[in-house]
Amino acid sequence: MASVAAMKFYTSELMPEMHGISGPVLAYPVAARPRYLVLLGKKPLTALVYFLVARGGPLSARSGQSRENRRNPSIRRRILASAASNYLSNPWVIAVKIFVISLETAADRRKAAAEQLENRGHKFEFFDAVERVADAFQHFSGFDRRRYLLNTRREPLPGEIGCYASHLALWKICVALDEPIVIMEDDFQLLANFAAAIRETENLIKTFGFIRLQPFERQRRPYQAKARPGAYRLLNTNGFALHYLSDTPLCMLAYAINPKSASALIESSGTLTAPVDKFLQRTWEHQTPIYALSPSAVIPSFRSALSTIGDRSNKSRNIRLLLRRLVYKGIGEIRRSSFDRKQLVRLGVSD
Repeated sequence: MASVAAMKFYTSELMPEMHGISGPVLAYPVAARPRYLVLLGKKPLTALVYFLVARGGPLSARSGQSRENRRNPSIRRRILASAASNYLSNPWVIAVKIFVISLETAADRRKAAAEQLENRGHKFEFFDAVERVADAFQHFSGFDRRRYLLNTRREPLPGEIGCYASHLALWKICVALDEPIVIMEDDFQLLANFAAAIRETENLIKTFGFIRLQPFERQRRPYQAKARPGAYRLLNTNGFALHYLSDTPLCMLAYAINPKSASALIESSGTLTAPVDKFLQRTWEHQTPIYALSPSAVIPSFRSALSTIGDRSNKSRNIRLLLRRLVYKGIGEIRRSSFDRKQLVRLGVSD
């Protein structure tokens, strides 16, 4: 092991181009005052990153923070140092596997998806979506009709059961591979920043286990907006921002997931209780925090209006069901608030 060396590091003497070192932690100006940098072992750059995070550097400063959303420096330091070390191990190569869920018969959607990804030089695999109801139910140990009605006010559709089963199957693949993957549905439209977003996601996904790549803003009722923010910004990195989502939107068009989060979602998916996106919203049940990268790198294409799942507008108006649902949702809000508080403390964010 190399000996420990100490070097007096005057950031005011750094060359101008050093102020723009790229990477999830380094792309910020450095405070112009002397610092002592300890270079440990054979990873001096890792030590430099940790120095910037841990010793009052740009990421432990209040860059882009609102007064209402201040971070706990010690917790933030530990999380960002972990993300930084992930970046330093492989800063440029896009190695994450991309899977696109698509019906085997959806020729037009597959052609459009393949053209977009191939034209940008991204490797990917189509995952044949689970289509038959009998095949879909094989992925679940049971079905709770009462909770499904409370969550949706209707009976399950064959297409949404297959959709859930397809995502569940890919979560199992993620665990089997023991590495993060990107999962997309075939009705996507890539934006110009997709490659950059994937690189940033690779840097962050080992620390933040579920990251949405699609828009996360949603229309919220006035009482919801007043009660709590829908998202909390955690950090800025190379033109992107990472957010913790308190109010996860529906739709699972594009996201990255790591094995730990995949395992937690699998464990909570034994019984079918809701469509997969509604299930994901109930973070207090599966105990998996949801994050999002902005600006978005993927949006729904015009094909998303032609859903392959079916008509979900036929909902029950039964008074007894509506009253039970009101209580059910109220209890859910209390549990969501408790889960959010724990996550915000863990992340060093004050609400």
